[in-house]
Amino acid sequence: MREAVRAGEAKPLGPVMREIGGGEIVRTMLCRTPHGLVYLIAVLNGSRVEKMIVDAETGRILHWH
Repeated sequence: MREAVRAGEAKPLGPVMREIGGGEIVRTMLCRTPHGLVYLIAVLNGSRVEKMIVDAETGRILHWH
C-alpha cells in the first residue's frame, strides 16, 4: 500500500476516510483490479460494520453496503 501511495497510484488512506465521512476502520486492503487499484474497506459506524469499495486513485466510493 505504501509503495502505491509513494508512486502516486493511490491516495493515502487518511484523506480517503475523511472524504467518505470517517468511522473506525476495521479492515482495509488495497487490491489491483482490471480497472485499477481499489481499497476494500470495512468501517465500524456505531454498532454496524459497513463495507465499501473505493477507487484508490480518486477516493470516490464505487460501492457501499
